[in-house]
Amino acid sequence: MILPKWGNQIAISLSITVIRGALYLLSFTPAQIRKKIEAYASDRIHKRAKKKGICQKNLRICMPHLNEIEIDALIEKNAKHLAGILFSWVKALSWTDHHLRVKFPYRIDGLDNLSKKGDRGVLLLMKHSTQFFIESRVIGLHQKTAAVAGGPTRHGQLFERFYIALVGLANKKGVVSTQNMIKSLRWLKSGEVLLYYPDHDYGAGSSETINFCGAPAATIIAPYKIQRSTNCRICITQSFFDKDGVLNLTIRELTNLDRSNQKKFLEQMNNEISADIFEHPHEYLWRYKRFKSMGLYDK
Repeated sequence: MILPKWGNQIAISLSITVIRGALYLLSFTPAQIRKKIEAYASDRIHKRAKKKGICQKNLRICMPHLNEIEIDALIEKNAKHLAGILFSWVKALSWTDHHLRVKFPYRIDGLDNLSKKGDRGVLLLMKHSTQFFIESRVIGLHQKTAAVAGGPTRHGQLFERFYIALVGLANKKGVVSTQNMIKSLRWLKSGEVLLYYPDHDYGAGSSETINFCGAPAATIIAPYKIQRSTNCRICITQSFFDKDGVLNLTIRELTNLDRSNQKKFLEQMNNEISADIFEHPHEYLWRYKRFKSMGLYDK
């Protein structure tokens, strides 16, 4: 049955309410049961990663100094980390802002970089870390943000709307699709903060070949175009979970970007993101084909 657009929106809202309610109950799972779930999830994630082989290929491309034993050890560590933050994801998706502020363990530095400075907004670059939604949720506790999300997907428009609605939990200002960037430019020109996840496998056309994590990648040129169009400031987020399970978030402004040269701008942007990834490589999502446009998986 095909529902009208408003019907789809109601169905999505109801679905999210039900899902958040179920996750809220799950967030209070007893520690002993939680550990068993995490151990099982870690094993399954590790086995699936080894079977698909994408992580191995990405790590061979980006970290050629590692041997196969070291690569497998990093993949296993990545799987354990993903499983270990499973319930942090559950809390980020289901808890209220007040509950997260009081009960969720995190530290955040550099929030002053997001403060309004006249009408210059902030394009906040986010990497595809294992905790990318948790990061945005924590930032949203202190700063009203907007985000760019979605775009053409093989899962269809309904999935895209559902995904955008979930992203909206963290970004109270609003969420726009990559197909509707005019609204995001208006936000930046009025001094707002816009979360943006640069795509490093954007294909031909709106990309430029720039090294990313040591390998050529079809890097989206939109961040440069956005900065040139809005004169926004550029900031970047770094995060990691410490040994006590505390999320450490740092926001810094990138003042060294060459705003007059697209290639240099993108090179500097990618260098910053890559350096952050290599600081905590087990907390990055290596499970996606970041270099398929460059044909690196065929070699």
